[in-house]
Amino acid sequence: MILHILLKDLRRQWREIALYILVCAEWAWQQAHTGSWIWQHQREMLPFMLFGLWVFIVVRAVHGECLVGDREFWATRPYRWWQLLIEKALLCFLALNVPLFIAQIYLLHHARLPITATVLFGLLILQLMIAGVATFPTAAIAAVTQTLVQWILTIAGIILFAIVLTWLPWDSLAPTLTGEENAAGSLGMAIVGGAMLFMLVWQYARRGVWPARAAFAVAILAVPAMILLARVPMLRAAAYPQVTSRGIHVSIRPDPDGTRSFTRRDPAVGEPSIRIPIIAVPEDPHTVMSVEGVRLAMHGDAGWTWDSGWTSKSFWLGAGSGESSLEFNMPAAVIDQMQQSHAQATIELAYVAYRLTREQKIDTSHRYFVIPDVGQCIWGEGRGIIFNSSGLNCVAPLRLPGILVARMQVGESTCSSGKNAGIPGDRFAAAVLFGNDDTPVYFDIDPVRNLQLNFGYWLPLVPTEKNGYRQAELCRGTPFTVQTGHAEGRMQSRFELGAVGKQVTPDTGGDGGSDD
Repeated sequence: MILHILLKDLRRQWREIALYILVCAEWAWQQAHTGSWIWQHQREMLPFMLFGLWVFIVVRAVHGECLVGDREFWATRPYRWWQLLIEKALLCFLALNVPLFIAQIYLLHHARLPITATVLFGLLILQLMIAGVATFPTAAIAAVTQTLVQWILTIAGIILFAIVLTWLPWDSLAPTLTGEENAAGSLGMAIVGGAMLFMLVWQYARRGVWPARAAFAVAILAVPAMILLARVPMLRAAAYPQVTSRGIHVSIRPDPDGTRSFTRRDPAVGEPSIRIPIIAVPEDPHTVMSVEGVRLAMHGDAGWTWDSGWTSKSFWLGAGSGESSLEFNMPAAVIDQMQQSHAQATIELAYVAYRLTREQKIDTSHRYFVIPDVGQCIWGEGRGIIFNSSGLNCVAPLRLPGILVARMQVGESTCSSGKNAGIPGDRFAAAVLFGNDDTPVYFDIDPVRNLQLNFGYWLPLVPTEKNGYRQAELCRGTPFTVQTGHAEGRMQSRFELGAVGKQVTPDTGGDGGSDD
C-alpha cells in the first residue's frame, strides 16, 4: 500500500520534482564553479528557488490527502494512517534529500576531499538536520491547513508575529551570552519540535484539527518565552558553572615603568568608557579560552563598589593571544571616583575551554598539501574564488574542528626579505579558527567549509612608523604548526586584577586597535 501511494504521488508531482532536481544540479555546478559569470547573477536566486521548490513539494504532498475537513474522498480508501504518514516521509526523502545528497557528494569530490565512511555518515546527519528544519515544520503546518493559500496565510501570520516581537523593548532586559541563548534555544526547540510532532501524528491518526492547532499556538508562543528565559540568572549559572582558572592567569598589563594604567574615552554622545589592558599567561600551553562574556567588579576605600554587570564579548586567551583590551561603559562620576578610592578590579569571564592536541608541523612547499584530520590546501587555485592574501585556498569536509591554532615563526618565513626586515627572529604569528562542537556537522547545504588562515600581526607586536603594527603573511614554503582541539564545556572563572592604576589620555592619532 505504501508503494502504491508513493507511485501515485510521484506521478502527480513529477513536474515540480523534476524542476527541483534541475535547480539542485544547477546550484551544485555553480557552487563548484564560483568564478563563472553566471554565478554572479544567480548566487542569491538559486538557494531561494531550491528551498522554495522544497517547501512547495512538501505542502503539495501533505495536501494530496488533505487532513482538514470532512469532504475528502481519500478517507474512503483502504489507507491506514501510519501507512500514509510513512509514504509522505518516504516521498520527501526520495524526491528532496536524495538529489541534494548526490549534489553534496559532487561538491566534495570537486573540492578533492576524500569521501570516507565518516564523511558519508556526516552527510546523512546533515540530511536529517535539513529535513528537521525544512521538511518537518512545513509538513506540520500543512497538516493543519486545507489549501496552499491557507498555508501561505499562516506563514504570513508567523512573519507578522515575528515583526511584532521585534518591536517589543527587549533592549531594556539584561543582555544574554551565547551559552544562555543556546540553553534556552535547545529547550525551545524541544518544545516546538514536540508540538509539531504532535500536530503531524494527531492529524494523521485522528484528524482532529483544533487540538493540533492548539499545539501550533504553543509552539509559536514558546519563542518569546525562551527569549525571556534566556535572561534568568539561574540559566546563566547552569550554562556557565563556576570553576577555578583553567590553566590561564589573567592580569593587567604593566606599563614600561612598572605602573598600571587604563585609558578613558569620552565620546560626543553617550557615557564614557574605559579600556583596561590585560595579558594572559598560560599555565598550560594546551589550554585556550574563547571568551563570550565579561563582568567587571570594582571595590575601593570606604566600601566603594561598582559592578558593570555581564557584557557580551568575543575574544580568545591562550598561548599566542597577545595583549587584549577590555572596554566597559562607565558613568563619568564612577571613573572620577576610581582613583580617589584606590580601586581594585576583579573580572569574571564566561568562556568555552578548549583542550589542544599535540602540534603537527605542516610543509607548505608543495602546491597541494594536507592538514591532517582537518582538510587540505592548494596554492594559486581551488574550488572557488576565496583566497587569503597569499593566494592560498584551504577547505575541509562538513565542519571545522572545535578549535584550530596555527603558528609560524618569522625566522622560518620564506617571504621576500623586505617584508620581514627588522623583525626579531623570535617573533611569531597565530591564526585561530573556532568551529562548533555542539553539532556533528554544520547546518549548511554546502558540505565544503573554507579555512581562512589569517595570521594577523607578528607577536609580540612590532610597531611601524605609522602608528600600526607589522602584519604577518604566509608565503609558499613557510612551515607552520597546527594544533586542533575540542571544547571541554562552558564555564566561568574569577580573576583578581588588583589595582587599576592611573588614567592616561588616548592617542588622538589612532585608537591602537583592540582584540575584543
